[in-house]
Amino acid sequence: MPHFHPMLLYKDFWIAKFMLRGALAMEQQFKSRPTDIVLVSFPKSGTTWLKAMIFATLTRTSYPLDQHPLHTHNPHECVPFIEREFSTGRSQIIEAIPSPRAMSSHLPFSILPKTITDSDCRIVYVWRNPKDVLVSMWHFTEKIMGGADKIPTFERLYDSLCQGVNGFGPIWNHVLGYWE
Repeated sequence: MPHFHPMLLYKDFWIAKFMLRGALAMEQQFKSRPTDIVLVSFPKSGTTWLKAMIFATLTRTSYPLDQHPLHTHNPHECVPFIEREFSTGRSQIIEAIPSPRAMSSHLPFSILPKTITDSDCRIVYVWRNPKDVLVSMWHFTEKIMGGADKIPTFERLYDSLCQGVNGFGPIWNHVLGYWE
């Protein structure tokens, strides 16, 4: 991802400073449940789609079809990013989710808390062809930053992804961490 926030190299991955605060807070405070479902992906790899699919499946009998939360809420509101909630001091949002909890993360496997990696909770990892990640990243950057004079060039994003100097990168190490 483009550098919207200051980034730090931590355990061989580039993490936005505020997200690293969340990851470190998770390590200290997060308590997993055996029924937890943690959705993980490298950014722009299908996270929103996966969140919607899992949330719809888990709550298929909880709401009348015409009142399902996905009609009015973004999937990111229904399935929160754990590190984001911990980075903003709102870990109670995670605690309040009824079991089975569906949560998400972009954190590399080596940075996930042991309470997730060494537990009985389920980790669902989705990955995408890096060429498609790049194109999605480009469109996302264009949408978020707006104005051609403000966005990095496609070539710069390409170089950043190839060199692994982007949020939660390098991409291959991210995928490999979950594969192993």
